[in-house]
Amino acid sequence: LVDLGWQKSLDKKGCIRICDLAGETKTWNENYEKLIEYKEKNGNMVFPSGNSKLSKKDLHLRNWVIRVRKEYQRLQSGKEADLSAIQMKKLSDINFLFNPKKISHSKSNKEIWESRLQALKDYKARYGDFAMHKKEASTTKLIQKMRREYKMRQRGEHNGLTDKRIAQLEEIGFEFERGKTPKVRYERRSWEERFQHLL
Repeated sequence: LVDLGWQKSLDKKGCIRICDLAGETKTWNENYEKLIEYKEKNGNMVFPSGNSKLSKKDLHLRNWVIRVRKEYQRLQSGKEADLSAIQMKKLSDINFLFNPKKISHSKSNKEIWESRLQALKDYKARYGDFAMHKKEASTTKLIQKMRREYKMRQRGEHNGLTDKRIAQLEEIGFEFERGKTPKVRYERRSWEERFQHLL
């Protein structure tokens, strides 16, 4: 059986268990691809708490992520786990957080902000503006959120949109008010410098 891709191992009760390695790897890879899709769609791999906010597909994916983290914890404590070095490498390549509790909030917030800023840059590159495009639901929600937070700042209310973040949004030409292009600060450069920048 081992020659055919099956493996003998012990389950939690100490009973011999025969598992199909090829089948398990296929299922793992399918979930891994779904996780990449989730990250591309949402800009991160953070799942909301509570089952009511998740689709059946995302709930299944969140449960798989929880199982992967449990297997990682087993490895860390020196126990056998169903998580190979190749699988860990693949997860590391997409910046998967094996132990999110150990990541400080400031670092996590910084990473989330950078991924949001990148999503806005990509959106501007695709459409040339920040108008609402229906097929980009997650990014249009982000645009609305940035505009709401900017209005709150204008009223003197503090939130996650700091002066530094506002400056970063201004640099990419973000429209804080719908249909109004902001005054972007340009540094004075010679014609030759601007030409080199285009190359």
